[in-house]
Amino acid sequence: MKRITCYLILICSFLCCQSAAAEALAVVAHPSVKTEQLSVKELKSIFSMRLTTWSEGALISVYVLPKQHKLHESFCRNYLEIFSYQLERSWKRLVYSGFGQAPTQLATSLEIKERVANTPGAIGYIREEDVDDSVKTIRID
Repeated sequence: MKRITCYLILICSFLCCQSAAAEALAVVAHPSVKTEQLSVKELKSIFSMRLTTWSEGALISVYVLPKQHKLHESFCRNYLEIFSYQLERSWKRLVYSGFGQAPTQLATSLEIKERVANTPGAIGYIREEDVDDSVKTIRID
């Protein structure tokens, strides 16, 4: 019985950490983007590079962290509801088939914020603590 209780505590701790990790990042866009919120489906379409324009017609530029980065793994798992390797595979299929391109990969959350702030139509994800007035936060439903 004690063993089962220990396992339950570990599982609950793990799930709490996962939800905390999901709250520790924010999806941000260039301030000119008119979209205020996105569904998970729309977010997946954007980050899998299938949706390439905003509703107002502006081109979407996507910025991501390297696949090994903890924030990238957390974003994939908690926001896109897929594993980072699955997202990587979808980018490779687009590139190798000639039907699209992979997003621009940057090394840090601050680099993504700077690039999103300076690129009309851009979207990315950053640490919540890095959010400021230079970027627009997008709500995810």
